[in-house]
Amino acid sequence: MSKINISPMRINLILLVLLLGIAGTACSLGQRLQTETENDQSIQATEKPTDIVEPSITPVPTKTPVPTERTTPTRMEKPTLRPTWTPFPSKTLRPTWTASPTLSPTATPEVIPILKEDFSDPSTPWLKTSGKNYKMGIAGGKYFMTIEDNNVEITSSRSWLKLAEVRVEADVTLKSGGGYYGFSCRESTSSYYTLFITSDGYYGLGQTRNGFVDFIVYQKSDIIKTNKGATNHIRGDCRGNALTLFVNDKALIRKQVAGLGPGYVGMMAGTLDSKENLTVYFDNLVIWGP
Repeated sequence: MSKINISPMRINLILLVLLLGIAGTACSLGQRLQTETENDQSIQATEKPTDIVEPSITPVPTKTPVPTERTTPTRMEKPTLRPTWTPFPSKTLRPTWTASPTLSPTATPEVIPILKEDFSDPSTPWLKTSGKNYKMGIAGGKYFMTIEDNNVEITSSRSWLKLAEVRVEADVTLKSGGGYYGFSCRESTSSYYTLFITSDGYYGLGQTRNGFVDFIVYQKSDIIKTNKGATNHIRGDCRGNALTLFVNDKALIRKQVAGLGPGYVGMMAGTLDSKENLTVYFDNLVIWGP
């Protein structure tokens, strides 16, 4: 085996070349690492997300409730047909009756039937109304008047029947309760006459002035039918200066009066202190006038 002799100088050159190579490699590696680091930082700086500004949320307005429309009721005009309750004075309403003086004949015009009503048509223009303590209208082919309190008087008339000379008659049936019932005549805003019978067999004449009732005549009669469901034929005459009441074709009273001129004529009903409920039916009404 042969031996290779290498001089010391040549060895030194080889070592120097190796060292220079190593140094160059180290520098190149350092520069590469630095470049990669800078690239990483550049990438990081580039890729850093910008702050996202979230849009502000506009609150959705709550639904405002639509107010319910309130309809103002139409104010009803008070009917011209007569209608309200009349308070009675607290005094006893059965004055002692005194005989009427004999009246001299009074010249009065003849009367003829001007209105006949059997109430078979519910739309006939008689007052149909009600209040806190009364009601009236047409039912079952009859005109009814109901009172649900004591000391109440109601009337029902036609606005065109404004007469000074009048005769009115009808079949009147006591349906229930107790009180008095018949006709009104010469009626104005607050005053009128009444001609009536009662559920307990009395008959009478009354005068209402400014809301107060005064019974001019109040007398017992066996002519009057008093049982529940009984029908009496009542007739009242307001002629000249006298009021005349007939029951079942019998003249019961004729009384001279003064003070009230022409007025409305119609049906009426009322209750007394001890009679708190009353229902009566009117049928076959006939009104006579000049």
